[in-house]
Amino acid sequence: MNNTQSTKAKNKKALKLVKRPSAFWYGLERTLEVFLLPHVQIKRINCDGLKPPYIVIASHSSFTDFPTVNRAIRCRSTWVVSVEEFAGRDWLMRQIGCIYKRKFTNEIAPVKNIIHSVKKLKTTCTFFPEARFSIIGKNEPIDGAIGKLVKTCNCPLVFIRMNGNYLRSPQWNKHPYSKVPLQTEMIQLVTAEEVTTMTADEIQKRVEDNFVYNDYAWQRANNIHIDMPTRAENMHRVLYQCPACGTEFETVGKGAKVTCNHCGKSWTLDTLGNLVADDGKDIFTDPCEWYDWQNANVTKQVQEGTYRFVDKVRVERLVDTKTGFVAMEGTAQMIQDECGITVDGTLDGKPFHLHRDAATMSSLHIEYDFKGRGDALDLYDGEYTYWVYPLTAKNVLTKLHFAQIALHKKALEQDK
Repeated sequence: MNNTQSTKAKNKKALKLVKRPSAFWYGLERTLEVFLLPHVQIKRINCDGLKPPYIVIASHSSFTDFPTVNRAIRCRSTWVVSVEEFAGRDWLMRQIGCIYKRKFTNEIAPVKNIIHSVKKLKTTCTFFPEARFSIIGKNEPIDGAIGKLVKTCNCPLVFIRMNGNYLRSPQWNKHPYSKVPLQTEMIQLVTAEEVTTMTADEIQKRVEDNFVYNDYAWQRANNIHIDMPTRAENMHRVLYQCPACGTEFETVGKGAKVTCNHCGKSWTLDTLGNLVADDGKDIFTDPCEWYDWQNANVTKQVQEGTYRFVDKVRVERLVDTKTGFVAMEGTAQMIQDECGITVDGTLDGKPFHLHRDAATMSSLHIEYDFKGRGDALDLYDGEYTYWVYPLTAKNVLTKLHFAQIALHKKALEQDK
C-alpha cells in the first residue's frame, strides 16, 4: 500500500460520525450564556419560519462567538472546530456536538459530518468559513465551496455577522475588555425554496457579497469609545512594518501606543480605534488600512519572486486528540518560498521532513502566543498536525500569513 492509500485508509478508519449535541450540555451552555452575554443585541433578518435543519456560517473573532451564535439560533447545533481544541478534551467536545477539522487542509471527513448533521440528525451545523480568528477585525478570505455544500445538503443557509466580539478580545491583545457592546445580525441568506432553484455558483456569490464585516468601522459608526489603557498592547504583532520608514519588526505596541524603534515615529490608538500620529503627520489612521498596506507589500515580493523566509524552529506534534501535544526534541529549519513550506531537521533523534506545496494550502493558520507557548503556525502532513514555533525571527506570523495567501494564488496561476 502506497502512502496515499495508507492515508486514505487511516482517514476512513478514523471517521467518527458526529452525534446530536447532548441535551444536558446544551442546557448548560444556554444557562452560561445569560452570564457571559447579558446585553448582546440580536437582529434577525429574513428568518420568519426558519427551522432546523440548516447551515450556519459566522464571522469569527473570539471565543465569545460560540455563545453568541447559540443565543442567536436558539437551537442545538453541531460545530466544526479546529482539531487542537479536541486535545485533552475529546469526550467533552464530542458531547457538545463538535466536528474537528484541520485548517486550510482538504479533508472529506468534516464534510461528511456536516452532511450527516443536516440530513440524518436533522440539526443545525455551524462553521466559521474564514477558518481562523479575525486578525485585524475585518473579514478574511473564505472557503470557496460553500455553495456546493449548501446544494448537497439541500437546506437553508444562515449568516451570522457579529460586531464587537473582536474589539472585546483581539487575538494580538491578551487583555479582554468586556465593556464593549455586542451587536449581532442573523440573516437567512438562502431559503429552503431558493436552494432548489439557485446554482452552487449563485449561492457562493451571495455568500461572498454578504460575508463582510469591519469592527473598527462599526466602532466609529456607533461612537463606541474604548478607554482601556492597554488597548494597543502587542498591536505590533499585526502592524509589524513601520509605514514611515518601511522597517519591519521594529514596531512595539505598548499601552495605547504603537512606536517604531527604528525611526521613532509613534501613534496613539484613540478611544474610537483611530491611529493618530503623535507628530501630527498621519499616514494610516485606520488599523485595517495599515494592515492592507503590509499585505500589498508582501504580495509584491511574492509576485516579483523575491520573497523567502528561513528560520530555526521547534516543533510540537499533536499525537491524537486524547494524548494532545508532545514536544519533539531538537530543532529544525523552516523555509517558506514559492515551493511552499518545508521543515527539515533531526527531531526525536530521527531525520524529520515535512513539506506542504504552496498550491495545496490557501492560507496559514497562525496563533499569537499559542496557549502561552509562543507564536506558532500549524502544518499537517496527512497523518499528524504539527505546531511550528519560529525561534529567531520575532513577530513574523502576520507576514507569513500574507505570504502564504499570495504564494498559493501564484502557484495556482502557474498551474493553469
